[in-house]
Amino acid sequence: MQTNYKVEAIMSENVIVIEPEVSVTVCAQKMNDKKIGSAIVSGTEGVVGILTEQDITRKIVAAIQNPNDLQVEDIMSAPLISIEPDKDVYDAMVVMGKHNIRHLPVIRGDVVVGIVSLLDIIKIEPALLELEEFKESMAE
Repeated sequence: MQTNYKVEAIMSENVIVIEPEVSVTVCAQKMNDKKIGSAIVSGTEGVVGILTEQDITRKIVAAIQNPNDLQVEDIMSAPLISIEPDKDVYDAMVVMGKHNIRHLPVIRGDVVVGIVSLLDIIKIEPALLELEEFKESMAE
């Protein structure tokens, strides 16, 4: 299925790229300042993961951990699942469903050029949520 929307047309270029050694508190503050729900983690080995609000909630708040005692690399999601900017939005939705994620970094070559969220997709194609293959992948 094709939506006639490319990922690059709906992605946000408002992306934080942060080093793995940064404290979770500093990263969360930067996410809050920019009003975004995730940060891409990049180190000497390139892009290595993503830290999301969900990671912070599940791995720190629910686990009663102190965010000042943890670095981004301690709780980030890795390996990074990503998509290329010229892919169709439908392809992004399938990847998100398959991996049960809500934020999908957009990478051209080795460079992060943006991020697309489930909310971005719903805004332009709400009917995609009803696709059977998406429902099945989110149920796994």
